[in-house]
Amino acid sequence: MRDQSLASHEVLSILEHDDKHILIIEYPWSRINNYWADNRSKYSIISKLNVYTGQKTKIESIPHKGARVLAGKNGEVNFTSWFDKGGEYHSAFRKNQQSGWQELKTLLDFEENPSPVAIDSQSEKAYLVGAAGPQKLNTMYELDLSTGETKQLFSGLQSDLEAWETNAESFKPEVGISYPNTTQYHYPNHDSPFIKTHKNLVKAFKGKNMFITSQTRDGRLWLVNVSSDINPGEFYLYNTQSHKA
Repeated sequence: MRDQSLASHEVLSILEHDDKHILIIEYPWSRINNYWADNRSKYSIISKLNVYTGQKTKIESIPHKGARVLAGKNGEVNFTSWFDKGGEYHSAFRKNQQSGWQELKTLLDFEENPSPVAIDSQSEKAYLVGAAGPQKLNTMYELDLSTGETKQLFSGLQSDLEAWETNAESFKPEVGISYPNTTQYHYPNHDSPFIKTHKNLVKAFKGKNMFITSQTRDGRLWLVNVSSDINPGEFYLYNTQSHKA
C-alpha cells in the first residue's frame, strides 16, 4: 500500500547501491482555514521510499522548520540550510547522523553562512556558494570533508556567480557562469576532459550563450542549449566521444 502524506517532496539521493529505495525529503503542509499550504512552517522529514511499493520509512526530522538538506549518493545527510523567523539565512554541517549540527560560518570562519550546493560522487568534497573579496561577490568554494580545508574554486569574477555546470560523472561543479555584461565562463585551476570539452563548445558557439541542460550519467551525451540576443534558443545533442553535435 502506498504511504500518502500532505506534503511537498523532493528526491535527495537515488541511493546508488540500493535498487529498491530512494531518499526523499518531505515538507509537510499547514492547514490554513479551509485549505492546505506549503509554507515551510513545519519540520522537514527525511524518509526512505520504496520505489516499487510506495512504502516510506522515516529516517529523521531536521530540527529547523522548512530546512533543506544536501545528501551524498549513498544517502549521507551532512548539510542543511534554513531561514529563521527573522528571515536570516543559516547553514550547518555534521559528520554523521549522531553528531550535532555546527553552523558553517563558525566552522569555516566565514563572515556569513555559505550555501551548500553539491557533494562529489565520492563524498570527499562539498561545494559551497558564499561571498568573497572586498566586493563580497558570490563565488564557489570547495570543502575537503576529511581535512576541513576550503579553497576558492572560481576567481576573477566581476559580478556574482549566478550558475554553474556540473560534471555528471564526478558530480563536481567545473564551470562557473556570471553575467557582468555578456555571459562569462569561469574554470577552476585544474583541467579535466569535461572542462576541455566545455571550452571547445564555447569556441564553437562563439558569441552565443551555451548551457548544458542535461547529461547522460556516463557523461557521453550532453543536451546543449544555445541562444543569443537574436536567437531565442536551439538545442543540440552533443556526443563527447565523437565530438559531433
